[in-house]
Amino acid sequence: MIGRRQWAGFQSVLCPIDFSEDSRHALEYAAVVALDTKARLHVLYVSDPLLVAAAAALRNRHIHDQSARELQAFIDATLPPATRRRVALTALVLAGNPADQILKAAARQRADLIVVGSHGANAAKRLLVGSTTLDLLQRATVPVLAIPRRARGPSRPRAR
Repeated sequence: MIGRRQWAGFQSVLCPIDFSEDSRHALEYAAVVALDTKARLHVLYVSDPLLVAAAAALRNRHIHDQSARELQAFIDATLPPATRRRVALTALVLAGNPADQILKAAARQRADLIVVGSHGANAAKRLLVGSTTLDLLQRATVPVLAIPRRARGPSRPRAR
């Protein structure tokens, strides 16, 4: 079409995780999208600021480093080595309100897609859609792919 550029595909995918099985499933999908479109994949964990403050009060100044190690272990346990080798992957740890930090990270990383689990780790907030996911769906300026809970049986996304 004249005057319209052809879509080049996703360039940067952000996948916030909370160490739940729902976020593990979202990371699998995010990796497939990143591989299929040759996009960079940014995996983000947002620490609760109260947890960070409590750790500081207990003189545990290594909470950020510990979270970064746990995030890398989660990525390693979720994505096969071949996938990790083929995708340009970065792991990020921030602290603050999850939705706010996810949106800020999306802007900083120039993400053109956010892939998130539809439910978070907090059982009290899992009524229909996780509160962070709902907040992202309402406020994001880029597409948000909300991955539903895994159905029974095998349901793994596959890279081409």
